Amino acid sequence: VVYSDGVSDNLFPIEFHSCLNNAMDEDHVLQSFSLAADCIARKAYFLGKDRGFDSPFAQGARKAGWGKYRGGKHDDITVVVAQIRDLSEYTDPYLQESIFLYTGAVDAIEKLPTLEDLMTPVGSDEL
Repeated sequence: VVYSDGVSDNLFPIEFHSCLNNAMDEDHVLQSFSLAADCIARKAYFLGKDRGFDSPFAQGARKAGWGKYRGGKHDDITVVVAQIRDLSEYTDPYLQESIFLYTGAVDAIEKLPTLEDLMTPVGSDEL
């Protein structure tokens, strides 16, 4: 997982686990990199707007003597998830596509599609 400071200001790496687990099969092989990356990005986005959240940035700011800083830190958010493996093992029907591109409001994490949703090919007339 590679990410910008907009992610690390608001999430500790251990908080990525639920997003990664939701995108893995029973053998711990990522089945949808987009789903994992989008979940991490959404978590960082919403926590960055939460003024009461004790974010990694807030903890670091207090430790550096910046007073009683609390809350997330809204910043640019970029997440890339990758896993090295043989391409023949990869079954995501969206291999050549970028699924999530935001140009407006961002939906809650709970509105993410499930791995099962993503693994069901969509007909070209539905795109």
